[in-house]
Amino acid sequence: MALDLPPPKIKTSANAADGAARAGLPGKGRPPGREAVRETLRRPDPAETVALNFKVPAGFKRDFKQAALDYGVTQSALLQELLAEFRARRG
Repeated sequence: MALDLPPPKIKTSANAADGAARAGLPGKGRPPGREAVRETLRRPDPAETVALNFKVPAGFKRDFKQAALDYGVTQSALLQELLAEFRARRG
């Protein structure tokens, strides 16, 4: 006993978004307002501290941490001093 069913609808992006909205599912929604966009483009205050993440060899990390301890400075202060010295030498 075979059923005569229509072929399934092919989901396109318009159909999927429309179906999600009807089903009460979250969709793309409305774009953000001007103020929200402006806030994402704000430049941080130069004095504000932010994370600096990059990979270095394990031995370098150990040596860097030990150097900060040896000189009694924070790792952040050591890095800033090294950058200043680097710029002074390179001009």
